[in-house]
Amino acid sequence: MSCESACFESTIESCNDIIIRANFPAAFPLYWLINKAGQPNIKQRLTTTNGDGDLTIPKADLPIGFLLPGNDYQIQVKNGADYLQPVTFLFGATQYSCIMANLANFDRELDDESEINVIQFTEALVPDVVPDGAVNLVVPFVNQTSVTVNHNLGREVDVNIYDLSGNLIIATITDDVVNHNYVIITFSSPTTGRILIQ
Repeated sequence: MSCESACFESTIESCNDIIIRANFPAAFPLYWLINKAGQPNIKQRLTTTNGDGDLTIPKADLPIGFLLPGNDYQIQVKNGADYLQPVTFLFGATQYSCIMANLANFDRELDDESEINVIQFTEALVPDVVPDGAVNLVVPFVNQTSVTVNHNLGREVDVNIYDLSGNLIIATITDDVVNHNYVIITFSSPTTGRILIQ
């Protein structure tokens, strides 16, 4: 029997890349999200695990000055294959839905950023089936200012749009108000990415 807890608490010792080891498959697509605790500004990226199954959150993918000593950072991971379902981490018999990482106080002048920050778990539970309410359709698009998606679901749908780096894209979405069988997505400039219909 396992217990559930909100976030696994960890300390990272250096202003460097964060590596999550949870026995993920090698070259597996995952989506990471990180934000300073209590702040809505989320940094996110679609990536793949390395050959050992490690998930890396590269410092280079975060804004300069984002990682600051003494701050707490909430990290979530989602299955990036198609439908962005949350990953659950196991540490012993306890399940965690996220990581709360505290960046230890240290002297920035002396930090050579050579330490690797590793957060280790027993394993991760990665959803491999599409549950009810998950993504019904994934539509990639290249260099478009407008995309029409014929989903034929006959209902209002949720639409999420991501660029190739996994960042959320803001666009104008027009729904078929009569039959609810298509949506038209309009961008302010030519854009490349993927549309997820739920």
